[in-house]
Amino acid sequence: MVIEASEANAAANLLGVRISNGRDVVSHVRVGLPPSALRKISKKLNVTHAVLALALNILERTLMRRFKQKGLPQHESDRLYRIARMLSSATATLGGEAKAARWLVAENRALGSVVPLQMLDTEAGAREVETILGHMKYGDTFV
Repeated sequence: MVIEASEANAAANLLGVRISNGRDVVSHVRVGLPPSALRKISKKLNVTHAVLALALNILERTLMRRFKQKGLPQHESDRLYRIARMLSSATATLGGEAKAARWLVAENRALGSVVPLQMLDTEAGAREVETILGHMKYGDTFV
């Protein structure tokens, strides 16, 4: 899958990472995103460390250690990028970052009353969230 430049740029901006193309995102994720990216996403979503840790599928105390390290492990960087990508997509669909953040942390009936953010620890879950956002964006009555 090719990462679109606008999508990659929007997500990278949310993470505080500079990129020139989608391949740069892959490089950053492989090397490990900086701990500052955790702070930025936590602040943008207005969530506690416990909620962010749950979304990353790690323990809260592990998250606290990550804040002190040089870079995140690849799998956690990948999950964090996925969260940023969904926040960017939801922002574009809903017309504002605050609305998108609220939507990502609220139970969603179309997802079986699951919080979208809790689905983002896997690619399959992210696809489900993307599907719902697509229905919303194009006015489907599904949602």
